[in-house]
Amino acid sequence: MPHSRKRKPLFTPNAMQLAALVDYAEHFGDRWKKQIVIDWIRAGSRWSGAWGLLQQVRNNAGPGWLEAFELPASPSPLETALEKASVAVDIGIDLHAKAVEALAAANSLTYDEASVAIIAELTDALAMLDAPRCRLADALDLLSELAECGDGGTI
Repeated sequence: MPHSRKRKPLFTPNAMQLAALVDYAEHFGDRWKKQIVIDWIRAGSRWSGAWGLLQQVRNNAGPGWLEAFELPASPSPLETALEKASVAVDIGIDLHAKAVEALAAANSLTYDEASVAIIAELTDALAMLDAPRCRLADALDLLSELAECGDGGTI
């Protein structure tokens, strides 16, 4: 009966290990793979990042795996801007919704002098939230249109 070798399962770094690999690569640039092998051999690095995660990669995958490994593509500046704008719009919408709820609650109060002052402040706050929220939404729409046009496109 022929001798069968057990194959080591393919290694896939977890999110934290992948982030450490990306950080390390950004720190060392084009020579990052050569440098990490050197650091793995000496079991240490001058890199100030999460070295323990890279040791896990070495222990589970090793230099042979590293040779074939490719870093994931970085998002384009436009994709990064779209993500940040989307988060900002979401935050603005959440703040707007909370202000509307507070204003509705304030409107149900008995109208003494304090209640009128609270309602006036909430109304002003809601108006201030509304304008930036609209501007953020408009900016996000514009960025989305630019993304659809591709690099160098015009709207």
